[in-house]
Amino acid sequence: MLDLKLANAVSSLLSESRWAGAALARSQELVSGGGTDEAAARILYDSGCFTLTKARTLIPQLKESGFVALIDDRTRTGSAENPVTKLFPAAVTERHFLACLDELTAARPGITYSDARFSGHTLVDFTLHQNDVSLPVNVKNAGTRFENAASLVGLEPDDCIPIPAYKAHDAIEKEPNLIYDFAID
Repeated sequence: MLDLKLANAVSSLLSESRWAGAALARSQELVSGGGTDEAAARILYDSGCFTLTKARTLIPQLKESGFVALIDDRTRTGSAENPVTKLFPAAVTERHFLACLDELTAARPGITYSDARFSGHTLVDFTLHQNDVSLPVNVKNAGTRFENAASLVGLEPDDCIPIPAYKAHDAIEKEPNLIYDFAID
């Protein structure tokens, strides 16, 4: 029962994720709800994490042990290596930002937005539109303290957000009007 609750939570937050754990969670939901083994295997295959043959062999194990047991243990450490610590906060942050966008467009009828999160790997998550003006926005979750802030930029770790220089440089080159919206853990 706990595995199914976890699967529901992972599927809800990471519904579009290609992470193997999210695909396993979606397959768990499907088989728990009476879906076919083949349809559950297709979910795993479509995630790009498994061959169709491997996906088919995982379904009986999924039914027996649950999806959590099938997630590979991390061998590399650090927040950049852990999809859960990155994807959950990012999904929550994006949902909150979407709710704010909906409030904004309800309050200001001339403003609309487009969602580009699933159109490929780009710098732009959302674009706000009003008449012929557009403003691209990248939504970020700052969940890692900038421990070396004092020595590198002269600020206390709690007084700044770690933004990799390559992201700022990439934005200047590709999206000079891009603004970042940071949610801080």
